[in-house]
Amino acid sequence: MSPRQLKVAACLFALAVAGAVFFLPSGGQYVEYAAVDVAPAARPVVVAPKTSVASPVVASVSPATQSDERAKAGTISLGGVTEAMAASAKPVPATQTASPANAGSSSNAASAGGAPLYRPAFLASIAERESAADVAGVPREDFVKACDRDHDLHIAASGHGPFYMCAGLKAPIGPDVTAVTTTPSYPTAQTFKLHSRPTATRKIYLDFNGHVTTGTPWNTAFNKATFTTPPFSLDANTAAFSAAEHAAIQYVWRSMAEDFARFDVDVTTEDPGVEYLRRTSLAGTTYGMRIVFGPDQNATGSGGQAYVGSFGAIRTNTQPDNPCFVYAGTGASSKFMAEAGAHEAGHTVGLFHDGTQTGGLQYFGGHGTGATSWAPIMGVGYSKDIVQWSKGEYTDANNTQDDIAVIGGYLPVVTDDHGGTTTAATVITGNSITGGGLINGANDVDTFKINAGRGKLVITPKGALISPNLRLQVKLLKSDGTVLNTYDATGMTGKMAPDPITYTVTEDGTYYIQLDGIANGTGATDGYTDYSSIGVYGLSATWLEPGNKPPIADASLSSSLSYDYQLQPSEVVSFNGSLSYDPDGVLVRYLWNFADVYPSTSGDPITTHRYRAPGIYKPVLTVTDDRGASSSALLTVNVVGQRKANTFSLAVNSASFVRVNSVSDAVNANIYIQDQYGNPLKSAVVTVRVSGLVSAPPVMARTDIFGKVTVSSPLFKRAARGTVRIDIDRVTSATHTYVPADNLAPTFVTVTR
Repeated sequence: MSPRQLKVAACLFALAVAGAVFFLPSGGQYVEYAAVDVAPAARPVVVAPKTSVASPVVASVSPATQSDERAKAGTISLGGVTEAMAASAKPVPATQTASPANAGSSSNAASAGGAPLYRPAFLASIAERESAADVAGVPREDFVKACDRDHDLHIAASGHGPFYMCAGLKAPIGPDVTAVTTTPSYPTAQTFKLHSRPTATRKIYLDFNGHVTTGTPWNTAFNKATFTTPPFSLDANTAAFSAAEHAAIQYVWRSMAEDFARFDVDVTTEDPGVEYLRRTSLAGTTYGMRIVFGPDQNATGSGGQAYVGSFGAIRTNTQPDNPCFVYAGTGASSKFMAEAGAHEAGHTVGLFHDGTQTGGLQYFGGHGTGATSWAPIMGVGYSKDIVQWSKGEYTDANNTQDDIAVIGGYLPVVTDDHGGTTTAATVITGNSITGGGLINGANDVDTFKINAGRGKLVITPKGALISPNLRLQVKLLKSDGTVLNTYDATGMTGKMAPDPITYTVTEDGTYYIQLDGIANGTGATDGYTDYSSIGVYGLSATWLEPGNKPPIADASLSSSLSYDYQLQPSEVVSFNGSLSYDPDGVLVRYLWNFADVYPSTSGDPITTHRYRAPGIYKPVLTVTDDRGASSSALLTVNVVGQRKANTFSLAVNSASFVRVNSVSDAVNANIYIQDQYGNPLKSAVVTVRVSGLVSAPPVMARTDIFGKVTVSSPLFKRAARGTVRIDIDRVTSATHTYVPADNLAPTFVTVTR
């Protein structure tokens, strides 16, 4: 060849090599494609958000286009409000066949024929990247940077829309540390009726029922008129869902509902129909994204695939919706499907991968352990407990895209459900609350106003148990906004809300319960900031209404409910009132009235008393609180033994000199009368005569309730000396007979000086 011919040949060879590089897959490991027949995607128009739903519900009005079978199933609420849905047989699309060609083998992928229409985006020129960004409706600068770092991002040679084939998101190999539980959270009849926000017009449909993909950009890309993803299955049986499969589906729904809780989008397992997924005009507000969960039918070798910014992309009235995929085979875990589902949905709302700058890691696997175990959704969080949206706050992040803000360009944010200040707080009447709400951003605080009386305020907060994003903090505030106490969740999965709280209110008045999402760790090398500590929570609380509450008297007999007064001469009754309490204050007084024949009492919470006669006694405990309110408790004591005839005798007869004034003295006599059992006898009449140093005619006195009379002699000068004698001349009773032989004291007494 001549030199000129050699130059021409070299140029042709170089062009051929360049063409091969452009049109052939990179590395021989995966083939990724983008749309060729989809109209340029415009950013969705954000409409005024609907009123927020406080917590996920299982309810939906079936669209008119849904099948009769689905319409018959009715709707179900999370609380089990309505009837069960239809049997859980796995639906098979009408066009699906049992052909082995749909098994997702490598030979099936090879049968596509023709050169790939797309290549890794990092090989494309800046102009090509910018053109693809315009098609996807994402910022050029962000997309161009993503092309350099995300080698799983592909664009079309002709400038059509880009998409991800997430090879780094493949299901983990080896023992699954997040094994599927065989116990579903809800009845299996509800598995395909789950809705996180049923009133939302935008849908994220989790399709586990099998799907025929036809007439979409994927078909053009793979050069297949149709390909069928069979129903999700963890075993060889694709005809019916097992309990483990129901549990896995419900887990995925609960996890993704938490991830998208901030946005007015319904994460649902109920097929809304193509008319409710396809957007045919920019003015349309009813559309969504189908995420197909099932085996990889095109042997991509990835964990899932999605078109960038495709949520809300315009489709014609004759085109089906354009789904994204999570490649879940028989070894798929709930954790993998939940994280991969949110990840692929993230791509459809304009998100790129979260990796690291050092080493060019495309998928950041997270950092921290235990309570600070964290990873970004757009990385890969299979081994971490808390997986959240990110804005690249961790060390060495290669992507500072604000996930929440970007998603907000596609999905409207729900209206704040509860005010965050004391003036805007949600007012709760009565003395209890059972409800919940949503912390929908780092600056969102929910505040509840209550009017509580003195006593126990019990608060039970709850967070999501499945893949939670929200670490909840609860504060209790006084009426002036002063913080009385702060309660933080531990931060572990299952402990993302504080333990039940009991606080003693000491003054009647207004109080505030305030809830917030908080950080855990630094966010740089472990844990996370409060940026994405958002999600749903539950709240129940009870308190006492204002105003003094009477105390509660609690009296019991710890021994001797019944005994024989003769055969058990040392037996006593033990009384216990220590369990008495005041619900809104403190007890200041205990008073036991033993209801004996004389008013014996005690002021101690725990005391004893001996009943010395047979009978049924009704002792009473009365307690009084610090504000004067009181209450009583009645007991019964049964004392048995031989009953005696009603008699009485003299128990005590004593006398002594007493000083009356500065010049006079007197003698006082104290006389006690007892009945046949030794108890005081009241109303007995005693006749007493005084003689000696001074004298007085006989006088009569009646015994009091203690069986006592006191008699005083006439006065005499203090200097007088001599003897004074007190004689009991007569004792009578209307109910008892006097028996002098039973007297324990003489009928007279003398004192001398």
